[in-house]
Amino acid sequence: MSINYFDEIFFSTYIKDEWEVLDVCHKHVITILDTIILWIFFWAILPTFFFYNNTFSLKDIIPFIYYETYLFVVYITLIYKIFDWYNDVWIISNKWIIDLDRNFLNNKIVYIDYSDVKWIELHQETMLDWFLGKWVIRIHSIWWGEFILEDAKSPWDIVQFIQWILEESEKAKKEKDKTLNEKLLSTLKWVIKEHLDRNWYKDEIINEDEEWDIPSEEIKELNNALKRKWTVDLRI
Repeated sequence: MSINYFDEIFFSTYIKDEWEVLDVCHKHVITILDTIILWIFFWAILPTFFFYNNTFSLKDIIPFIYYETYLFVVYITLIYKIFDWYNDVWIISNKWIIDLDRNFLNNKIVYIDYSDVKWIELHQETMLDWFLGKWVIRIHSIWWGEFILEDAKSPWDIVQFIQWILEESEKAKKEKDKTLNEKLLSTLKWVIKEHLDRNWYKDEIINEDEEWDIPSEEIKELNNALKRKWTVDLRI
């Protein structure tokens, strides 16, 4: 595998050892950073500030054990959101494009065959996306519609890998067709050669018959018979 250690641990279940993994495309890190910052500030820092300063007499209303439980729930929620972000990826291998959306409650895995890729679309929705380098990637397939990865980073690497695999697949197909054509041509040459050799053998037999003083009319009739389709010469 050509992916980092953490990606290898998280995604080894979905990748066979003999596959070559070219890239694992995550959503842009900014999409989880803003979530973490907002949650820590509004759901952890502010409540802690109010609690320890006994604003609105919170210490008198809420026991400390309940407040600790609340912070633990916030912590677990943040872990879940980070896990959900990290596991919403595209895995680009030499065999498949794996569209993976995994969380604690639900797993969605789609294996996209490269032969099913119709075209790839990239676009940015806002100027902020342009500034941060976030892209929306759409793969249009022949049979299954669209596959979308929002807020993706490094989309050009993904497009380059997919394009390279498609080109290599096309080259392999052309080489296979060329090999088959060469085999067919070789077989046809062999059949023609065998046919010519057989006709030469028949002519030799007829020439030998001439030495036995066979009448010319019979030789002519024999020659015509041997030239007919599906005629089999049983003479020894």
